[in-house]
Amino acid sequence: MAAVAPIVAGLALTKVPNPLIKVLGITLVVVPAMLGLAGSAGLTLRIGSGLPSPRDEREPWRRVLRGGILLAFSFLLPIVGWFVLPIWVLVSGFGAFVLCVKERHSEGPVTLKPANEIAG
Repeated sequence: MAAVAPIVAGLALTKVPNPLIKVLGITLVVVPAMLGLAGSAGLTLRIGSGLPSPRDEREPWRRVLRGGILLAFSFLLPIVGWFVLPIWVLVSGFGAFVLCVKERHSEGPVTLKPANEIAG
C-alpha cells in the first residue's frame, strides 16, 4: 500500500502539460520501482541460500548471485513469469525496503563492530 499512493500520484501528474511536473510524476513512479529492486536483494539471497555451495564460506556474495540468476530465469516462464512474478518481486521488495528502514529507525543509531568480533 505504501507504493500505491506515489505511483497513482505520479501517473496523474504525467497528464499535466507542464514538463517539470511531468518529470516529477515520472520520478514518483520510478522511485518506488527502484526501491523495490533494491529490496528484492533479500529475496535473491533467500533463494540462493537454498542452493548451497562449498564456496559460500569464502565468498558469501555467491548466494545472492545464484538466487538472482534463478530469479531471472523464472521471469522467462510464460504468463506467470511475464506478468505476475515481476510485479510480485517489486511489491515484496518495496515492502522489504520499507520494513528495513522502519526497523533501523526504531533501533536508533547503528554501531559498527570490528571485524574480529563479527567472525568470532
